[in-house]
Amino acid sequence: MLNFSTIVPTYNREKELTELLETILKQTVKPNEVIIIDDGNLPAEFIQKQKEIFEQKRIEFIYYKKDHSKERRGLAESKNIGLKLAKNEILFILDDDLELEEKFFEEVMKIWEENK
Repeated sequence: MLNFSTIVPTYNREKELTELLETILKQTVKPNEVIIIDDGNLPAEFIQKQKEIFEQKRIEFIYYKKDHSKERRGLAESKNIGLKLAKNEILFILDDDLELEEKFFEEVMKIWEENK
């Protein structure tokens, strides 16, 4: 299966983001990198914990804290930053409050491979 990245812009939604990240870890096919673009103030302890969990599963965890003195606030800017950071050509940009079904990535990637 092809490698793909997951980009998640977020703004002060630790609880919702945690639930999304848990559903990513339960996927039958997992991304090889997860990129979090923080437009708010996620706690450093939260980021470190998530990084450790994902790296145990051999998924690169990239955290980017936006510098509002240099970067605009907002979803579009966060998505653009994520696109620049991603290492793969196949990208999923997910809202921070989603909960994915267990075979979400598997089913989408299967369609991708059948139609590439």
